[in-house]
Amino acid sequence: MKEEIIHLLKKILGTEAPIDISVPDEALFGHYSTNFALRAAKTKGVPPLELAKEYAAQIAASAPAGFFDNVEAAAPGFINFWLSDETVQKEFHKIARDKKFGAGNVGKKHTIIVEYSQPNIAKKMHVGHLRTTIIGAALANILEFSGYRVIRWNYLGDWGTQFGKLIAAYKMWGDKKTVEANPIEELQKLYVRFHEEMKSNPELDARGREEFKKLEEGDRENRRLWEWFKKESLGEFRKLYKILEVDFDTWIGESFFEGEMKATVKELLGDGVAEQSEGAVVVKLDPEGLPPALIQKSDGASLYLTRDIANLRYRLKKYKPTKILYVVGNEQALAFDQLFAVATRLGWNSA
Repeated sequence: MKEEIIHLLKKILGTEAPIDISVPDEALFGHYSTNFALRAAKTKGVPPLELAKEYAAQIAASAPAGFFDNVEAAAPGFINFWLSDETVQKEFHKIARDKKFGAGNVGKKHTIIVEYSQPNIAKKMHVGHLRTTIIGAALANILEFSGYRVIRWNYLGDWGTQFGKLIAAYKMWGDKKTVEANPIEELQKLYVRFHEEMKSNPELDARGREEFKKLEEGDRENRRLWEWFKKESLGEFRKLYKILEVDFDTWIGESFFEGEMKATVKELLGDGVAEQSEGAVVVKLDPEGLPPALIQKSDGASLYLTRDIANLRYRLKKYKPTKILYVVGNEQALAFDQLFAVATRLGWNSA
């Protein structure tokens, strides 16, 4: 692209003199910049900024339509260029078609898992989900083009106490036809109502926990409701993903690892990584400068982190990836610091 701009500037300005093009450190100075007017002003004996403005106007008027989005002079005598979206897209298409950029040699078919999107079933996606979906899909496409074997992973939030509360809410106030007509919105309304009702009826919290316990133990009715909630949610999610032209290789979520919780806790205790603490199981991470990682609650319940550990073990064993990229919000930084610290303790970083 630099060569193309240089050729264009020489043609417009009618010069064979060398023109240097650089990429500014800050985006506010354009995609590219040149100090050509600054150097030419010395020869012409004119103020550099005045010459830069003259050249900028000449370039903007004579460049092919739609090539630049903006051409601007800046003190003391620079000319800054912003390429149009159309120009950038054409350049990417050119790179994609050019075999000399060959996808095969960079990644060498090494496996990379990219986890992104991660919506919670029975809840609306928010802007954070849109962000991780777009960034994750872009990273996956770039890595695949670069020759990696990419596993696109949508790690669904489909397990936890909240589903006991949702099941309880549906049993009390839900209507099948209403939910089927507008699944995610109606299920979220039920969940919100449950929490509102808890303010005046705190006993509902215990009912929610009981319904989730029944779900964990395989209660047929609760299992049927949970699977229905998940099916309806995925149907809605897929509509949005179709619009975004985003797809995944696997939709394995938290629930997939529920059967591994006891074995995971046992492994952590057996390896001396975790320890009992007031009836709970924790990994103390003082040497890493992190707060203790809670692995199992005192009532025996697992947590998101526990399932993440089981998930990481599964991925390493099944796919033997070179890297795993987690595309998540920065508010989850502590949880991932703890996850990676536990993985290091287990020796998984060199696995």
